[in-house]
Amino acid sequence: MVRFSLPKTSTEQPVAFRDAFLASQWLARQPQANVPVMLEALTREIDAFNHFALPTRERFKTLEALRRMVFTIGSESCRHFENKPLPLTADEQAVFLATSRLWRCCTLGYLYCLNACLEGEASLNGLAGKIAHRAITSLRMEQLCCYGAGSALGDHFWKELHAIYLAAEKLQVLSEFVRDPLPNETLESTLTGQYGMAILTHLADPYTLRHVHLLAILQWLSRWRELVTVQVPADTSFNNNAHSVVLDLSFPHDLARSNKDSATQRQISFDAIFRKIGKRIKALKGGASPEDLRLGKLVTSEVSIDLLGKLGARLYAPVLTPSRAATAMQPVEILCTLTDIYRLIGGTSTQENLPETSVARIKAERLAIFGHIADPGNLAPIVFETWQGALSADTTTTLNLQRAVNRPGKRLACGDLLGIRQTPDAELQLASVIRLSTQDGQIMVGAYFLAGKISPLTVEITEKISNATFRYPALLLTGSGNESQIILPTNALARVLRCRLYNGADSALLPLPFTPQSLIERHGDNERWQLGAPDAN
Repeated sequence: MVRFSLPKTSTEQPVAFRDAFLASQWLARQPQANVPVMLEALTREIDAFNHFALPTRERFKTLEALRRMVFTIGSESCRHFENKPLPLTADEQAVFLATSRLWRCCTLGYLYCLNACLEGEASLNGLAGKIAHRAITSLRMEQLCCYGAGSALGDHFWKELHAIYLAAEKLQVLSEFVRDPLPNETLESTLTGQYGMAILTHLADPYTLRHVHLLAILQWLSRWRELVTVQVPADTSFNNNAHSVVLDLSFPHDLARSNKDSATQRQISFDAIFRKIGKRIKALKGGASPEDLRLGKLVTSEVSIDLLGKLGARLYAPVLTPSRAATAMQPVEILCTLTDIYRLIGGTSTQENLPETSVARIKAERLAIFGHIADPGNLAPIVFETWQGALSADTTTTLNLQRAVNRPGKRLACGDLLGIRQTPDAELQLASVIRLSTQDGQIMVGAYFLAGKISPLTVEITEKISNATFRYPALLLTGSGNESQIILPTNALARVLRCRLYNGADSALLPLPFTPQSLIERHGDNERWQLGAPDAN
């Protein structure tokens, strides 16, 4: 039996509106261009409305009258916290919580209506498909809100997602197409498509993706979601097959409690989407552009191939929860900036040993701007952050890290560079942040170790237009073979005319005339290049 946890209602609760007409009048009196005020007002009044007892048909009509404004304010509010480093600031966190609560209130409002459909209320005849679709769409918007803020989904999410699916199945509206352009995805979709989209988005592991990459994947999945199939599994074992996952929708996170004869066990298959991904990867490698394949213009062909490959790998053997640490957490020391890592391994000030004219120019510019000259030798001490860490259960190249959100420390983004010392006397290791989220007051990080010996390096850049010369701290990664990589600040090579590499410890010009040749990856604060011999020209 499908059950929803809904607040009790009464006529004693004061509300600003109790029908669609009054809701429209109330909206007309609000400062609709003031997003923070509207976010607070909509959340407060819809929450009060959810506790007010009134006919279910009028409840649905009222929610529909408010829905367009809810989407507008919800979308605008997301700009204040999505694509930000973690942990969020106090102001960003407050906007996230308010926006998440707005979508939560909308979902609850539609769940009252869906519950009435299950009870056979005659006033909602013919509306069951639309109501179920509205409920799951609002829940999905809350899901995307959490991903944008890097926050774990609430405990209610999976329970309500699966309950809405089971309710729609009982009402026989799973395959009914509902027109709804507000999520800005497709003009119409089915309940099964929306349910599949929620699971597909989670399987894409948004906590590992840059914002633009997540937007690209959402664009692809919105076109493919109707290919998801959900059925009672023919095989009663709990082992997931390739391209599908078997869940007991009554216990989505606890398969140990599942019953092999459970009436709520379902197999969600992504086989058709997996084939779509394979065909597009093949076409992209053959020279087709993302636009030719209707993949949009958000990312390049190379990035599309990489994202499609990762998505296909996650759909081949899908799991809803990532692997956890294999061992108990131990204290780990972390450096979170390239400059501190550079200094720790022996790098000297990038202003030392510059030509006299360059030193004089830099001093003159600093004196003119700041009124004083900073002493480059008077640097702040290098301070490690203390985290808790343990190796991932399925690999020795990934370290799971966590610390309390309210502890002081650098805010992180996916791709940030870390210097990691697993014990105080251990050798420093470089790692890149590949997964980032917050949960239960903790910031959770997955860090992938970069192989190779670390050496300090100074990169001297002469710009094309100004002919000015700058020096940046960098790191050299030397592998077991002849391959070497260099890590330096993002966009340091954006306007380069000439590039020279110096030993970071003694500022001596490197004997081998090697130069950054091909970009491996670029992130918010660093980029990694493959080193190679310069062109003969």
